[in-house]
Amino acid sequence: MAHSKQSSQLGEPSRRASTPSDLELCFKPATILAAEIRDKNISPVEVIDALYARLHQINPKINAFCTLTEEKARLAARESEAAVMRGDHLGALHGVPVSVKDLLLTRGVRTMYGSRIRENYVVWSKYSNGLKWRGLGFSPNSLLEWTNALVRLLRAN
Repeated sequence: MAHSKQSSQLGEPSRRASTPSDLELCFKPATILAAEIRDKNISPVEVIDALYARLHQINPKINAFCTLTEEKARLAARESEAAVMRGDHLGALHGVPVSVKDLLLTRGVRTMYGSRIRENYVVWSKYSNGLKWRGLGFSPNSLLEWTNALVRLLRAN
């Protein structure tokens, strides 16, 4: 399996510059990424390295992600890679990182609901979505402020 020489150790996020091959990985459809991971043509670690190299380059300008879970994503990528190498049964999108809107309470991850008022809000409840997202290598996307209130208002009507 191909493996990035520039991947970082857990707790040491990669700060390398984004490359043209990173861009290719970043814009590849999820189904193709999953197939290439299953076929051992690319590594989930390579995908995470490419995504975070690109995110570190552009996120300060576009604010697409309010919280980066880079260490967790790197750990999940390593676990995904190990499962591929062991020949485990793999789900349809195994090894493909995901992002979620900043509306889902996720255990141990800051949930701002798009507002600086909740800038330091981290839920630890067993009723949060943390177990569902564990191992998927996700990060919350940024939202317009108070999107959650708007969604609830629209659902009520």
